[in-house]
Amino acid sequence: MQIVDGVVQSIKLITHEASSRVARYAFEYARSNKRLHVTAVHKAPIMKLSDGMFLRACRELAPEYPDVKYDEDLLDRVCLRVVQNPAPYADRVMVMPNVSLKLIALTVPGRLRLTQDLVCSFTVIFFPICALV
Repeated sequence: MQIVDGVVQSIKLITHEASSRVARYAFEYARSNKRLHVTAVHKAPIMKLSDGMFLRACRELAPEYPDVKYDEDLLDRVCLRVVQNPAPYADRVMVMPNVSLKLIALTVPGRLRLTQDLVCSFTVIFFPICALV
């Protein structure tokens, strides 16, 4: 949205409820598909409120899944690492706001399988496919 000539404002709409739903989906998907590692991918240092809320929702749910390893990583670092060597990401489920997914999908085309969480349209979980180069 352009506020005045030469100045734009970008709004990222996110709710704690939707973030919790998609985080639970990620943990349940990881558990049921034997991918016992969930990584929340974010830009919280930049988007403190929106991605910060998303991370809080993920952190609150993680203790309910003691059999699933939980960690967090910055979007920029994940993009770089997946391009350089996607193998370490082959065993995990990554969960992130949809804006982050769009960036990572453009970074590593052809290496992702996507599953859309039907209860939360703004967030997607994906799994790198390491066999493709």
